[in-house]
Amino acid sequence: KQWYQRRVAITAGEECGADSYSEDGAIGCTACDEGKISSAGSTGVDQCYYAPCSAGDYMTGDGCEECEENTYSGDGADACTSCGEGKISPVGSDNEDQCYYAPCSAGNFMQEDGCQECGENMYSGDGADACISCDGLKIAPAGSGSADDCYYADCDAGSYMTDAGCVVCAENSVAEAGSDTCTPCDEGKVSTAGAATADECYYADCSAGNYMTDAGCEECGEDTYSGAGADSCSACDEGKI
Repeated sequence: KQWYQRRVAITAGEECGADSYSEDGAIGCTACDEGKISSAGSTGVDQCYYAPCSAGDYMTGDGCEECEENTYSGDGADACTSCGEGKISPVGSDNEDQCYYAPCSAGNFMQEDGCQECGENMYSGDGADACISCDGLKIAPAGSGSADDCYYADCDAGSYMTDAGCVVCAENSVAEAGSDTCTPCDEGKVSTAGAATADECYYADCSAGNYMTDAGCEECGEDTYSGAGADSCSACDEGKI
């Protein structure tokens, strides 16, 4: 809409009304520019001015402009005020109460002073007010965004990984740290539950009539004997078989 100056004829000595002015010798009153106002009896264009802006706007050389996002103003403002650090607001906000923290992204949660990162072994989705602990013995790095980020830590030596977490190896088997399975001891060797290396596998004590060798238990030969746990066989007394 194009604005144009409007003159209104007046009787000599008659006062111009509000939002208009007349200079010396004028035969009429001239309306102030669009958006500007003046008091009755104004005598020049310099007495026209923009009315104070309403809250949510601020004064510029061309009149009132709306405050941008993440700022606000009260009535009569010459400038908009930025929301506090980390806070946002819609266009045209008219007070600080309209500034707020944006919903937190996954891996963070809302506190009074804004978003904070979830700690280790916890996670959160978008817009969370709190973090959720990983199930059971699972762990997760700080800032995890879902339950899928939780996992079981590598198992200690002597244990192996299952879907339910770490399980101790059974007797006669071993596992190094981080194993997914247990490895049986060599044939004939045994171990206690939770053994970590093949060095912990050993031959069980031999039964009577046998003796221990580097390869395991061997049967005593003719004319010899042994008790349980023997490392060697003893010869029968002279003359005996």
